[in-house]
Amino acid sequence: MRLLLSIILIFALSIGLALVVGSNGSVSIVWQNYKIDLSLATFLVISFLLLIIGVTIKKLWLSILFFPDRLMRQRKEKVELKRKRIVTDMLIYHLLGDQAMVYTCLKKFKKNFLKSKNSDLTEGRLLSLVALSCNDKRFSLDERDFWLEELKRVEKNLNVKYTKSELIAADRALEEGLINGLAQNLSEFLGRNPNSLFGRELLVKVLLVEKKWEEILLQSRMLINQDEDNKKQYEKISEKAVQEMLTNTKGISSITIKKILGLLKDHEMQNPHIIGQLAVAFHKVGNKNQCSEMIEKYLNKKWDSNLCVLYWKYPSDTKRQLKALTQWEKKYWNNYAYRTCFGNICILEQLWGKAKDHLKASIKLSPSRDAYSSLAKIYELTQDSDTANKYWKMAATFPT
Repeated sequence: MRLLLSIILIFALSIGLALVVGSNGSVSIVWQNYKIDLSLATFLVISFLLLIIGVTIKKLWLSILFFPDRLMRQRKEKVELKRKRIVTDMLIYHLLGDQAMVYTCLKKFKKNFLKSKNSDLTEGRLLSLVALSCNDKRFSLDERDFWLEELKRVEKNLNVKYTKSELIAADRALEEGLINGLAQNLSEFLGRNPNSLFGRELLVKVLLVEKKWEEILLQSRMLINQDEDNKKQYEKISEKAVQEMLTNTKGISSITIKKILGLLKDHEMQNPHIIGQLAVAFHKVGNKNQCSEMIEKYLNKKWDSNLCVLYWKYPSDTKRQLKALTQWEKKYWNNYAYRTCFGNICILEQLWGKAKDHLKASIKLSPSRDAYSSLAKIYELTQDSDTANKYWKMAATFPT
């Protein structure tokens, strides 16, 4: 466009100059013994034509000279467009969940572009992560190893803190049972990435294999704070850790139990399962009053039927327990577990009539194996075997 404007401008100047000088002007060109006389208008027209021819020849020469470079550039643009299309398609298929098409795109990219010197590291990291999450059946272990090594290389060059390749390698090592040094590696990773849920979950799995219960309690506590959606799951892990510490510690004593108690946070002391485990542990080492006090402290604030069962199955000072149960009458009078508990403590004090009243009331509220069994026990102790057998048979109809 610029060349066309220049030509039009020159042509206009030539015509204008010819008009200014008039038709009588001439131009003489002398070269050796030759002389050419031309009118000014003719000279300007010839000059104009020569200019056009010169520019055309120059353009043609430049086009021929730079044709290979232009061809190479167009080829690179075509290859780059193909690369972008493969990457885009793969990401779309990944989001759609079409693992077969993801696998196909990965194969094409690996074959045509992965070894390119100009490959983008961030793009390489993204592709490696997609590849390692691909669940297509054709995706072999060797291919996974290849993409894992590629991810390690890319993350090393990018110098990122969150090295996903470490977690994937750790997960695979855990599946294969190769846990030596794994907990230390994951702890170092979490030191750099304290908010990584996947990393912390892996650490807990490794610690479960190693049976490091105190550390498991600490890590599961952190997971409870980080992931509200899976809070119940992590609470069960905490309960298991406390249970294992109480049952597998050599030479368990009241001092040991109190030490474990000191490890627990306030929210863990609101967990009835943990309270129950601690209470039973105290009872087994002979500290029965501590057992009852822990359960009473919880039930004073909040009801739990399982703790109520432990309260009468692991008794201490039954007179004091009767007093506590009497204080809870207004709160829990219409609760079947409370009435069963009250009846069983009355049995221990040989208050047969009161025990029968509470147990029969419990059955009216909600029939249970414990209530029928306890009634059968009363009739056995009072020498009424026929009635006892009747209640034993009723108790047997409930699952153990």
